[in-house]
Amino acid sequence: MKCDTKKIKNLEQQLEKIELLKKAILAKAFRGELGTNNSDEESAENLLKEILAEK
Repeated sequence: MKCDTKKIKNLEQQLEKIELLKKAILAKAFRGELGTNNSDEESAENLLKEILAEK
């Protein structure tokens, strides 16, 4: 049973880390800090402007 308790505690800690990571990603997204690592790609802002200009 001890092994099961350790596994459960480990899984709970992993879930907490996942939740924190989700919150951090969302916070960056709302601040506009997410982007691509590829400098050759166009920025999302420019892409959106192009899409809106086409309409």
